[in-house]
Amino acid sequence: MNALDPTVFPYASPRPGQVELMKAVEEAIKAGRSLAISAPSGFGKTVSVLVGALNASGRIIWFVRTHRQAERVVEEARVIASKGIHVTALALQSRTSLCPYSQGLSPEEAAVLCRERKANCQLYRGFLASFTPPPSLVLKPSELYAYCMNKGYCPYYAQLSLVSAVKVVTASFHFLTSPSTRRVLQVDRDTAVVFDEVHGLPDVLSTSQSVEVTRRSVDQALTEAGRLGLKGGVADFIEEVGRWLSEVGEEVWEPQSLAAVLQSRTEYSLHVLAESMTYWGDEIRGEMARKGERPKSHLYSLGQFLNKLLTSGEGYAVVTQPELAKFVCLSAKIPELGAKSSVYVSGTLDKALLEEMGVEASMLDLSNYASYDCKAFILDDVTSKYGEREEAAKGYARYIKLLSALPVNIAVFFPSYELLERIKEKLRGLSKPLFYEEEGMPSLEHEALLSQFKSFGSRGGALYLGVCGGRASEGVDFPGEELDVVFIAGVPFEEPSKVIEAKLSYYTEKYGEKGHLLAYVMPALRKVAQAAGRAFRGPGDRGVVVLGDRRFKSLLKLLPQWLKQAEVVKWRGRGDFLRRVASHLNLSLEGP
Repeated sequence: MNALDPTVFPYASPRPGQVELMKAVEEAIKAGRSLAISAPSGFGKTVSVLVGALNASGRIIWFVRTHRQAERVVEEARVIASKGIHVTALALQSRTSLCPYSQGLSPEEAAVLCRERKANCQLYRGFLASFTPPPSLVLKPSELYAYCMNKGYCPYYAQLSLVSAVKVVTASFHFLTSPSTRRVLQVDRDTAVVFDEVHGLPDVLSTSQSVEVTRRSVDQALTEAGRLGLKGGVADFIEEVGRWLSEVGEEVWEPQSLAAVLQSRTEYSLHVLAESMTYWGDEIRGEMARKGERPKSHLYSLGQFLNKLLTSGEGYAVVTQPELAKFVCLSAKIPELGAKSSVYVSGTLDKALLEEMGVEASMLDLSNYASYDCKAFILDDVTSKYGEREEAAKGYARYIKLLSALPVNIAVFFPSYELLERIKEKLRGLSKPLFYEEEGMPSLEHEALLSQFKSFGSRGGALYLGVCGGRASEGVDFPGEELDVVFIAGVPFEEPSKVIEAKLSYYTEKYGEKGHLLAYVMPALRKVAQAAGRAFRGPGDRGVVVLGDRRFKSLLKLLPQWLKQAEVVKWRGRGDFLRRVASHLNLSLEGP
């Protein structure tokens, strides 16, 4: 295949820069090199990288942040296949998503349930007895699930059996977080790996490796040990951990230092105690699964916490406060997969992020293709700065009400759900339809919410409230009238905490003066750039971005070029501000 061949590129003609990107990806994979790509929102990164990778031949493992992004890769593969090109693709999902008996369980709990019950599971037995792949091997998870349930096959094991049979495998970042899930992907030296929207990977790696114990969970572990008849070393040590949690204050520990403190409180080896608690805790989980109960054990969790302390290397810490200890990952380094080539893609990728992730790659910067018709403003009299939020909520609410007079869709992205809730209460009685995301909202519910919001783009407009770094602020398309104004209500810096203190300390030690920039400033500004880009899905798209925080004046130099011409405005000039927004969107305002 040739990247310039119109029978391969699935659309009428490539946009400016897409041929350059396809060639760069193809050449990098063929040469076994790593390539980092920064390309703006609406560029068509997914199809360009996919065509370039297919031209290079070999298997492709494509990591994404969300299930929806995984499905988009499959959709592009399907369009390519419709041109007569032989392409197979599969979007992977976790066992909890595909097993009808594991709904609501964590991935680890689902694995225990499967281990204990699959010998008598009719779907698993059906898979072993007669599994036949579906006629089309360009599959979204919902399509594979429907096919397997109709045939009486286990969807999860059917998925695993197809991994090596398809050309393109897409999976969420969570498949990177443990050796067992990485093995599922069967990466080898003939495989090219794509990390899409890679700016979101550090947060996933950090969150997925965090483990915590509380005084309450330790008490429950002691109760479990009692039920098992465990006495002496294990039970006495669990009591000691409980006492330590009652005594400990707000501190940041190196894992080895905390392990030494805990070792001093018992005559038994921590390694042996951790192995014992993990073993007996797993026995409890297995028994609960066989009874049809949720396979959860606090004894097992405490054993895992100890294992983390004993085996962790550089880039980890334990943060404590009274009655709680949390093991956290501070490093953003990507696990080594042993692939032929790695391609890193994002609209906000820079050398600082590559350094943070421990990546060495040649850089292809296509940000000059961000030919948006963007009008940006900085609000000089509001801030989300910690400690000023009560007054800020009033200021943000009045600016949102002012912009709501425009008959267009407006999305407001906050630094946190806490600030979102505060301001949502101040918007009661607003005539404009109001939609807002909630923390932990299920994916399908959120997709339905967004669909409703988008429909108002041609019907007088609506207001959407979300958070920077949330589902709607990254990886979601709002073409045409679906979104005209993006309002960033504050700089989404992490809230002050001992975890942030530990991260800043680690980054300063590792990167020197750049540590604060890498650990604290740049992650927030990448979220801002991602959210702002929702209003622009292609060359020439017109939209307005409101940077609602006076601190953006000093941060502007670190934002993308298309936002750097932002004008500074204040509430006293609100009439002129609203007129300029309306004028840019070709709207007329009634009255003076």
